[in-house]
Amino acid sequence: STQSTWDGLGLLVEADGSTYHGQWQNGLMSGCGVYRWSNGDVYEGMFQDGYLHGYGVRTLINGDCYSGEWQFDKEHGKGVYTFSDGNTYDGNFFEGKRSGYGEYRKVDGSRYEGEWLDDMMHGKGTYHYGANGPSYRGDWDSNVMHGLGIYSYQDGRRFAATYEMGKCLKLVMFPPIVNNQRNKPDKESPQQLLSDYNVIK
Repeated sequence: STQSTWDGLGLLVEADGSTYHGQWQNGLMSGCGVYRWSNGDVYEGMFQDGYLHGYGVRTLINGDCYSGEWQFDKEHGKGVYTFSDGNTYDGNFFEGKRSGYGEYRKVDGSRYEGEWLDDMMHGKGTYHYGANGPSYRGDWDSNVMHGLGIYSYQDGRRFAATYEMGKCLKLVMFPPIVNNQRNKPDKESPQQLLSDYNVIK
């Protein structure tokens, strides 16, 4: 029979050695299946009309692995990407790129949680330096600090910062919190704090 009439389970071997074993519908990969690229990459999950579409796991030959939602051959929706070095991203994807809200964790304990755009930290987010280091909560643009933010240290020290594309323009230390007269740092907005201490000019 011709490929256009394939339905049910089947095996396809491509000219370059790539293979697909799984369900077919109207001659297209649709349903559950496993696709193995000739370079060693493997995808196991859902297909629709010939595309990686639905939930699936792709393991790359370089050690990277993505587990999550797919749409038309691209990571799209919610998923977890584990890099070969052990770093992980858990969050939203848009057309194959980290976009929306997500959390990036590094093996050294550092992590970023916040907004992403086109695979870069972009928007509002908090970066924690190491497991016990300071944190920076504020504005980001294309992976660098840009705008207003607050550094918080484990010992209670806090600094307001203004950045322009990664360059610190101003850094001011806040007076210590006494008798809980101020809200906790996670309840305060950088704009409000910076305004209170005349950091915004």
